[in-house]
This record gives sequence, C-alpha cells and structure tokens, in this order.
Amino acid sequence: MTADIVYEVLQLAGILAFAISGALVGVRRQLDILGVVVVGASTGVGGGILRDMLIGVHPPLSFLHWQNLTVAIVGSLIVFFLHPSVTRIRYFEVVFDAFGLGLFSANGAALAYVSGQSTMTSILVGVITAIGGGVIRDVLVNTVPGC
Repeated sequence: MTADIVYEVLQLAGILAFAISGALVGVRRQLDILGVVVVGASTGVGGGILRDMLIGVHPPLSFLHWQNLTVAIVGSLIVFFLHPSVTRIRYFEVVFDAFGLGLFSANGAALAYVSGQSTMTSILVGVITAIGGGVIRDVLVNTVPGC
C-alpha cells in the first residue's frame, strides 16, 4: 500500500471513530435519528474543518471529498440503529473518542507542518484538530466537557 492510501484509511478511521463517539452521545441524550446524525457527523468532520480553516485550506477538505461526510453519516446511522446493545456500555464512547483524538492530533499536526507552518503552530493545530469535533459535539448537546 502506498502512503496516500494509508493516510486516507487513517483519516476515514478517525472520522468514523469520532462520528461513533458523537452519535453515542446523541443516543444517550435521547435525540431522534436526525439529531444523532447531526451530532455524529459534526463530531466526525468538525475538527478537520477547523484545521483546514486555520491553515488556509478553502473550501475545507470535508466539503470536497464526499467520503468524509458519508463515513460520518453512515457511522452515525449504524449507532442509531444498533444503540440498544451498545449504549449501556459508556466504555465504547470513551474508546472511540480516544482513538479519534490520537488519529486527528497526529494528522492535524502533520498537515499543518506540511503546509509550511512552524513546529509550535503545527502542534497547536494538531490539538485543535483533535478536540474540535468533541467541542462541537458538547456544544450541540449542551454538555460540559469531561462529564
């Protein structure tokens, strides 16, 4: 496999992990199907959109690549329909959130560095990329982070 394919797979895996995490929060808050999809998709692609805005990629990549939003929506729908067997275990929410944080922090920092940003700026963009989707999720469901 080439580096581009590995990058795309990891990017989509991060989007899926965050979308699942967001959708699980939406289900726990007893949102309807549209609410779960909005929260899940916003969590999945939100950090990447913030990253692209910070490093000057216009329009953001998630608006150009249909796969990003599709993966987030499909992941959210799967959670909505399978949630009775999954939502009782908060562990899944934490695991998917942690997986997304790891993938997106490294990805955001690498993309910022490749785009010509300084090391410190790249680190900060990586952090914002990692936490951006979670912050959007928490705002949408009116939750204090970490609770």
